[in-house]
Amino acid sequence: MRIEFGWSLDGAAWADGGGAAGIARLGPRGLVQLLQGRLGLTRPAVEPAVRVAQYLRLLEEHPQPWPARSFAVDPWSTAAQLLRWRDAAIETGWRPARSEGPLPERLATVRELERVAEVGVTGTLAPSGADDLAEVIELLEEAGGAWPLGIEEVALAEEPEALPGMWPRLLGLLEAAGVRLGEPARTVGGLPDLTVLEALDEWTAADAAARFLAADPAAAVLASADTDVLDRALHRRGMPAIGAVDPSRDRAHHQVLGLFLDVATAPVDVHQLAALLDLRVLPGAEAESEPVGLVPALARRELLRALGAEPGVGGPAWRSALARIAEGDNERALEAARVIDRLVSDPLPADALRPRAIAQRLDWLAERLRAVGRGDGDLLASLTQVQVLQRVLGMLAPEAPLTRRTLQQVIDSCGGSGPSPRAVREVSDRQVTTSPAQVRGGAVLWWGPSSDDAPRTQRWDPAEVEALAAGGGRVLSPRSMQLCKSMARCGVCGGPRRSSSCCPGGGSRRCRGRAACSRISARVTGCGPRS
Repeated sequence: MRIEFGWSLDGAAWADGGGAAGIARLGPRGLVQLLQGRLGLTRPAVEPAVRVAQYLRLLEEHPQPWPARSFAVDPWSTAAQLLRWRDAAIETGWRPARSEGPLPERLATVRELERVAEVGVTGTLAPSGADDLAEVIELLEEAGGAWPLGIEEVALAEEPEALPGMWPRLLGLLEAAGVRLGEPARTVGGLPDLTVLEALDEWTAADAAARFLAADPAAAVLASADTDVLDRALHRRGMPAIGAVDPSRDRAHHQVLGLFLDVATAPVDVHQLAALLDLRVLPGAEAESEPVGLVPALARRELLRALGAEPGVGGPAWRSALARIAEGDNERALEAARVIDRLVSDPLPADALRPRAIAQRLDWLAERLRAVGRGDGDLLASLTQVQVLQRVLGMLAPEAPLTRRTLQQVIDSCGGSGPSPRAVREVSDRQVTTSPAQVRGGAVLWWGPSSDDAPRTQRWDPAEVEALAAGGGRVLSPRSMQLCKSMARCGVCGGPRRSSSCCPGGGSRRCRGRAACSRISARVTGCGPRS
């Protein structure tokens, strides 16, 4: 097997490769996952919210003085931030057990928590991607090159020493195991012909971009911005859509959980209750059929009629609606009506939201989503969100009250983003990518160019860098890290020979295409083979 490895190649389409069997284009995460499979180290994925809950529990059981004030005010955000720092430190190759003596406060806190944590799928802290990489390295070191990996060559897009953290060590171990480290071919040439179009609005830019693509069917598309408007312009010219529409937490199906908990929390908002009752989650089985609601049709109609007659719950109209539903001989509708009635009759106090009580109220929602889901991707995503929240709540102290803010933070962490119904790429021979590193050459249309080349804030201060290095870590300077990303943006190709940059929007949305394209062009020109 031959692997083309680049720092920015995670997510590269298989069709962007050479098209031959036994060749893969992988980034850091892809290579680690491949090696985990070859070494028998795969394990179930763990939701990020679950790991935050585990770290929060560690902080509760083993209080630390340095983050104590922040933890008292905002425990979830504090645990999440400490966990990010912990993962970043492990990613450098730092081994807390090797760090003796006094440490800077951040690292000292991480070290103390690491000493009491049991990292593993069945432990007190699920492993992160950094732990996966460290485990692969540890096994390769123990095997001493004796483990057959089935990899003949790893073609590198960057110098091993230019990569951060443990990556030079991993590549060295692969070489010791008989894997040849080489480079993909690069074409070194002059700057590409660059055209920058600045338009006053997105629709004008989309029309110009569509004309460009119609004139050059072989041109690639580098989509750095939402292509919804561009897709419509392409459709008007009979061309397939690109479908690079960003996911969002505001998709309808990702609002089900929040709406349900709003209804279950005092004071009861009858407008939210009506929205929950009237929520339709699936189209009908036939064109003329009524859409499927979260609440069964009989319960929905009767309870909405009661709210229309008396805008409140518990009154004569509400009780009469419940009685009519009970007479209807529809067990599912009756169960739903009773659940809704319990939610609004005994709502959760807004100032004392207890994990056990919240989790119990979510049981019906999970069952209903499972019943009506029928394989629908959006509803299954909503069901997964509910199940993750139940798991997280089960890890917290059952009677410890949560603030509304903390509960919303937990819900957001469990949620993820939902895909847009317009995020559908239609069949085309055209190469489409969202990363400059994955552009294979030729003419390129860059839609919505942007640049993230602003200087990055150093994550670790000098004392922490020294402490990490003493514990086996390897921290690149901000300049070296940015150079690594810059070289990655050159890709494993020669870069575009002709680049057209469309900048939708005027006024305050100034186009950064010239600067961004110039940086890419300079990097392409500077990408040469290792001497």
